[in-house]
Amino acid sequence: MTEKRKITEAIEDFEYYNNGFNHLCSAWANAVNVRIVRRDNKIYADIVLRWAEEGKQERYDNCEYALNEILERVKKLETIGYFSALDKDK
Repeated sequence: MTEKRKITEAIEDFEYYNNGFNHLCSAWANAVNVRIVRRDNKIYADIVLRWAEEGKQERYDNCEYALNEILERVKKLETIGYFSALDKDK
C-alpha cells in the first residue's frame, strides 16, 4: 500500500471517529482529492460524509490536516495491523 493511500485511510479513520460514526450504522467518511504539501507540513483533502439510511451526504472541500499528526495516526494504525487487514481484502 502506498504512503498516499495510507494517509488517505488515516484521514478517513480520523473523520469516522471525529464525527461519531462509530456509534452509527451505515455511515462512513471518504477522503478524496488528497494533496500532500510537504514544504508547508500540511495535507489538504475533500471530505465526503455519508449516511446510507438517510440517503444523505455532506461534502467539505479543502480540509486541512497537519502532516505530522496524520503520519502519527498512520504509525498507530500500522501497529494494530489496520493496513495489513486492508491488503488481504484485495
